[in-house]
Amino acid sequence: LYNGGSVPFGYELITDKPGYLAINEEQAKVIRKAFEVFLKKESIQPTARWLNDHGYKLKKAVSGGGRHMRLGQFTVDNLHHILRNKIYVGLKSYEENGKKKYTKAVWEPIVEQKNFDKVQEILSKNKSRRKPQSFRKHPYLITGITHCNDCGNHLSGKSAHGKTKKIPYYEHSWQTKRGASLSKKFLECSNRKRFSARKLEELIENEIKKLLLDPSVSKKLLEEAKKVHENSKGVKEEEGLKQKLYGYNSQLDALAERLAELPKSVSATPIYKQMERIESEKKNVDEKLQEVKRNGVGSKEPPIELKCYQRFLKSLRGIFNGENHELKSKIIKRLIHRVDVGDELVSIFFKADASSLIREPIDLGSRLFLCPNLGKVIDLDIKKGDKPNKAVADWLPSCKSSQSLGSGAPGQT
Repeated sequence: LYNGGSVPFGYELITDKPGYLAINEEQAKVIRKAFEVFLKKESIQPTARWLNDHGYKLKKAVSGGGRHMRLGQFTVDNLHHILRNKIYVGLKSYEENGKKKYTKAVWEPIVEQKNFDKVQEILSKNKSRRKPQSFRKHPYLITGITHCNDCGNHLSGKSAHGKTKKIPYYEHSWQTKRGASLSKKFLECSNRKRFSARKLEELIENEIKKLLLDPSVSKKLLEEAKKVHENSKGVKEEEGLKQKLYGYNSQLDALAERLAELPKSVSATPIYKQMERIESEKKNVDEKLQEVKRNGVGSKEPPIELKCYQRFLKSLRGIFNGENHELKSKIIKRLIHRVDVGDELVSIFFKADASSLIREPIDLGSRLFLCPNLGKVIDLDIKKGDKPNKAVADWLPSCKSSQSLGSGAPGQT
């Protein structure tokens, strides 16, 4: 039986028969076409592009639950999920003793088993292909914390082939991935598409070195963090405004979908007026949100004590200058909450509360750990056969801070 959650595209609920799904024939045609085209092209990206170019869409509205609407167009991710989903051959997944298993479902299949099996074979073969390692991979020290300061989108590490070597850069991850399945490229952002990884990382490293080497920098940082913490009422206000914006965007998406499905004989004027009203309200909320951000949203937790912070920073000096890129990335992400990148400006948001900075030891590799609270490296005597995680757990109580480590949003300034 279907037991709740978002109803997969291609099916619909049967109102008087709980637990059963019926095939939505209009949507099922799209699913069958996706399998059919993939069997010809044998690759996800060109299949998604073909489906988008030929007008095949996924309905944005989701029934049966789920917070997020569908994108509407095919992407590499959502097409891969469809092609792998056994629900389309009439199987229901469940867990037993921690293992995922399948059983025959009460709904009818949309895709023939033989076609589904062929698709799985091709997908598995594509996954096993290995790309030639002709160049050494760039470490990408700040991936995961880097964002575009215009659209807020994550910037992820990628590389392009130069004449003699690979050129590393950070780019709009989601929008680039989304655009890869469209013939007409787009980027809903006024910022540039790519940023040099070497220039950006060098800038971040220099700022980290200033913090580690100059006590006046850490002192000034905590003074600013204190001011931000005093304005902590802005945290809830910002979250509320963000939720309103999300609601307005969802309404506009739903109205746009209704507009596309509206018969030519029916006037679209009421829908246009409703969209204009929502756009106006959305603009007002967005202006309030930008004002809150300019004033500083605050932090739920007070800044770490200066003496403890500077002792922690001092312990990082000797290990940050090494060639261990993985360790260097860990230190950067321990000290920095977020990096916003623009054409002319890079904004760095440092962590300033105890729970974010000294919540746990930093793994230096092998059996070495840096205890943030004690401010020194600990060599754990892990004997052969011992589990490192258990050894750390046994030692951790001695490394706990005397300060309260409450849960809450990381302090930033």
